[in-house]
Amino acid sequence: MAIFLTLKRLTHFMTLGESRNFSDPKIYPLLFTSTFLLISTVFLIVFAIIHFWQGARWLGFIQAALVIVNIFSTYFLHRTNNIELTGSIILTGMIVLLTAIIIHGGINNSGPYWIGVFPILVFLLKGKDKGPFWILAMFSILLILMALQAMDIYATPFSIASLAILNASYIGITALTFFYELIRTRSAEVITRQAQQLQEHNTRLHREIQERTAIEAALRESDKRLRHLAHHDPLTGLPNRLLFFDRLNQAVATAKRQRRQVAVLFLDLDKFKPINDKLGHEIGDQLLHDTAERLQHCVRTEDTAARYGGDEFTMILAELGDEKDSISVAKKLIDSLEKPFHIGGHTCRISASIGVAIYPQHGKEPDSLVSWADTAMYRAKKDKKSKYRISMQEDRDD
Repeated sequence: MAIFLTLKRLTHFMTLGESRNFSDPKIYPLLFTSTFLLISTVFLIVFAIIHFWQGARWLGFIQAALVIVNIFSTYFLHRTNNIELTGSIILTGMIVLLTAIIIHGGINNSGPYWIGVFPILVFLLKGKDKGPFWILAMFSILLILMALQAMDIYATPFSIASLAILNASYIGITALTFFYELIRTRSAEVITRQAQQLQEHNTRLHREIQERTAIEAALRESDKRLRHLAHHDPLTGLPNRLLFFDRLNQAVATAKRQRRQVAVLFLDLDKFKPINDKLGHEIGDQLLHDTAERLQHCVRTEDTAARYGGDEFTMILAELGDEKDSISVAKKLIDSLEKPFHIGGHTCRISASIGVAIYPQHGKEPDSLVSWADTAMYRAKKDKKSKYRISMQEDRDD
C-alpha cells in the first residue's frame, strides 16, 4: 500500500501534480520525502523478512511496525503536504530502528552504516537550523549505550572500542554534513543577495533609462513645439510671416525651373475692427481663428494660407495654371467669408478685400510679389463692396 501510494504520488508530481513547477524550491523537499518513504518502505519490508528468517523476531517486529508508520506517513504526506511533521515521524522511526540495530545487531552488524546515513538524512529533512536536536538525540543514545556497556549493565554486539569509534565517526560525519550545509546555505545566501543586488541595479538602470527616455521625448516634443511656434501663428495655427516667405521662395524657385506661374493673394478683413472693438478681443480672436479655418478649406493641400499679421492673411497658389485660377480662388474666398460667423451667441458678418500678384508677370522676387499684392488689395479696399483686384489691372466687381 505504501509503495502504491508513493508511486502514485511520484507519478502525480511528474505529470498532473499540484506542484508541477520545478522552479519552485519547495517542491524538492516534498519530492525527496516521498522518494525516501518509497525506498525505506521497500528496504524495511526486505529486512523484516530477513530478520524473521534469521530469528531476530524482535527486530523484525520493529521493522514491520516502521513499515506501517511509513504507510501512514505516505498517506499523511499525500493529503497534507506537511513535510515538517512527516520528517519528524521518519526521524523518530530511524532513531528507534538504529537503536534496535545497535542493541541486537542487524544484518552482519550493519549499525555503523546506518549511523553514517542518519546525520545526512537529518540535514536533508530538517536543515542546519532544526537538525541539531535530532543529531543530539541520536548521539545521546549512543553515549548511553556505551556507558551501559562500560558499566557491564548491558552488552551490545559491538565492543566499547567499536562504540567509541562509532561515536567519533558519527561526530565527524555530523560535522562534515553541518559544514557542507553551512557552506551551501551561505553560498545560496550570497548568490541570492548578489542576485537581489543585480536585480535592484537592473531595476534602477531600467528606471533611469525610462526617465531618460521620457526626458528625451519631452525635449523632442518641446523642440517640435518650439519649432512649430517659431513658424506658425499661435492664434490661428496658420504659418506665420517667416514660414510664408520661406514657402514663397520655394514656390518661386520651383516655378522658375518649371516655367510655371505662382499667385500671391493678400487678404484683408473688412468690418473686423468694429466687431473687435464692440464685442471684445475674445470674440475677435475667435473670429480670426474661424476665418483661418475657412481660408484653409478654400485652398489646395499644396497651397499655403498664412496669417501675415493682425487681420491680414496671405496665400500662395503654387503651380498655377493661368490667371483665371487665381480669380476663381479669390471669389471662393470672398464667398466663404461673407457667410455669417456665430461666436459666443453673437452673429458676426465680415467681408474681405483681396489683392492678387502673379509670378512672373508682376514680379520675380517674393518681396515684390507681396508688395504688388498688398497694393492691389488696398486698391480693392477702396470699393465698398467685397472685391478682389489683380495687380496693375483695372478693378473688377464680383
